[in-house]
Amino acid sequence: MFVLLLILYLKTVNTPLAIIDYRLPVEVKENLRKVADVIELSALPGVYDAISSHPDIFFCKMDEILIVAPLVSDELFKKFCENNVRVERGNKNPNITYPASARYNCVITSNLLIHCLNITDEMILLQAKHKRFIHVKQGYTRCNIIPLGDKNFITSDKGIQRTLQQNGLNVFYFDPRGIFLQGMKHGFIGGCAGILGKEVFFTGNIMLYPEGEKMNQFILYSGYRSHCLASGPLWDGGSIIFLNKT
Repeated sequence: MFVLLLILYLKTVNTPLAIIDYRLPVEVKENLRKVADVIELSALPGVYDAISSHPDIFFCKMDEILIVAPLVSDELFKKFCENNVRVERGNKNPNITYPASARYNCVITSNLLIHCLNITDEMILLQAKHKRFIHVKQGYTRCNIIPLGDKNFITSDKGIQRTLQQNGLNVFYFDPRGIFLQGMKHGFIGGCAGILGKEVFFTGNIMLYPEGEKMNQFILYSGYRSHCLASGPLWDGGSIIFLNKT
């Protein structure tokens, strides 16, 4: 049976970090702090307000590397280093106009890089050169995808769904209507989640949505488990980026 909130991790010396939008609901933050040391990202310049504090606009996690936009402060860069997170600076900053606003918004698994490859920051391409590249038209790729390993994916973008299926991957489509994104008509499913090990943490209650139970079953089928950090609707905060301290 689906459990609304199940904390499986105890705080230890190696408690992971979690980068989040500072605007996420208080309930999400409080429950997330039971799992991770939380870094709240304040608004950064250069992009429009709705995404100005979204982690997946300024950071790209690849295996055990965190690639950060050049404008990320030295103080935050140092904080990652102090926690033994390997950090590399990207070549360009996100821009206020799409698609340049989505340079870091990639989905990266152990074997794949999925993005609109025309806009991907060069440092990401360099670090991922050993992976298989899949080009999609949607620049906000991470916003629209939850990767469950290398074969199973959840998306709220029909174009991404078709492309991934054409590449032999299993895809579950989640209708984004009803996902909250400040200042926008709606958000997207990838921006509402973060993955820690085999656990998928959501910024709201997926059971409030028609596809919620089916999505939960797909997550279980993929070898993962779902956890809801709040009782209200899903809140697109630009993903939760979990980082392991080594």
